[in-house]
Amino acid sequence: MMGKTYLTSTSAVVPLIPKHLDCVPDVLSDLGAQSIPNDEIIFVASGFNSTDLSRLSQELEKCKALKVLLLVVPLGPAGKNRNLGADAAQGDLVMFLDVDDRYFPWRNERVLRAFNEGNLDALVHLAEHSSDPGSIFSNRVEKGPDLHDRVNLAEADQLARDTFPDGNRDRNAELAGAAQTNLILTGPNSNRPIHHAHATVRRSILSTQKYHEQFFPRNEDGLFLRDLLFEGHRVAVLLENLSIFSTGTSAVHWKAKLSWLAKSLGLFGRR
Repeated sequence: MMGKTYLTSTSAVVPLIPKHLDCVPDVLSDLGAQSIPNDEIIFVASGFNSTDLSRLSQELEKCKALKVLLLVVPLGPAGKNRNLGADAAQGDLVMFLDVDDRYFPWRNERVLRAFNEGNLDALVHLAEHSSDPGSIFSNRVEKGPDLHDRVNLAEADQLARDTFPDGNRDRNAELAGAAQTNLILTGPNSNRPIHHAHATVRRSILSTQKYHEQFFPRNEDGLFLRDLLFEGHRVAVLLENLSIFSTGTSAVHWKAKLSWLAKSLGLFGRR
């Protein structure tokens, strides 16, 4: 196609806190099993002490076949850690991942195909939800992918109509957690869960488009995609389950809880 640039190299950015060290072997296994491997994997280790860091280094040593870059940073919110990983990335595309979730071996291949066929700026996909993702993951991988020749996308025009039906938004309310912060699908796909944290984004737009860096509320992934969509970037949802969201391991840091409490007390105090 004339005027179309095919993007092929990928950087996986995986923020990590000490609570999720036990998840590292699984995410390394999932990324190592991809039919199209990432060109680099960037772990952003946030708030690690020397003992935690030693344990993490031992896990990474077991996967020398993968090109892994480790960034050790002070304790920070998820959005800041994603931004730091993106700043270090070298791939055409940056794949943001959560360390406690699982990724099917055909995920990268399907994302790349959808990204290039749709000539996109950002892409998210659907995900299964489970408190025991390991068991679902094994069963699904054994069955193999249930894929079709074509990629089925909810594209930017449709997403913008569904997400901003009157063409407006109140970003300040979204940022405060007082308004919807997800992308919206309507019609037959309205109940299908988009995994906003598993976004793939052109690296070229990440120099100006950033995740918010507040500890609270934890809506940085949805807000980031809404920013892109509202500003006219080509954002799409691939209507395939390509990962499993772990419902039992998501972390909320104490600073986020403290921030929530302070804001709540402030709201109550004004009544």
